[in-house]
Amino acid sequence: MDTKQIREMLSQRLEFLNEYAIEERGRRELDRDRNLNDIEVHGVTGQQRLNERLFVCRGGKVEELSPKRHTIRRKTYGEIVNSEEQGDPIGSLLDNSEDWIAIARTAFVTQPKGPHGSERRLEIYQ
Repeated sequence: MDTKQIREMLSQRLEFLNEYAIEERGRRELDRDRNLNDIEVHGVTGQQRLNERLFVCRGGKVEELSPKRHTIRRKTYGEIVNSEEQGDPIGSLLDNSEDWIAIARTAFVTQPKGPHGSERRLEIYQ
């Protein structure tokens, strides 16, 4: 399946898909022990946010799988918050019947006087 078809299938699940940088990789490059990240860090001078989502195509149907994410929450002003939870590997949800696997990564960084930044990346394994 080519990247254009995969993008069309994911367009109903991901907003702003045209803004994602696409990285195509072979299935062997997928680290089945990888944990998806959900990170949120707030400070006096800025905020950072990172979120990853897992999509698979099985039998021509796209599904979003939700393994427990590696979660980090930090707040370094006012009431200090510092928590972290370990996630589950994505391989525990994969059964080798997938046509392709995609990991969508969205990151935002804001600062009071700028510059603000964002990154959207889509890793496709087939």
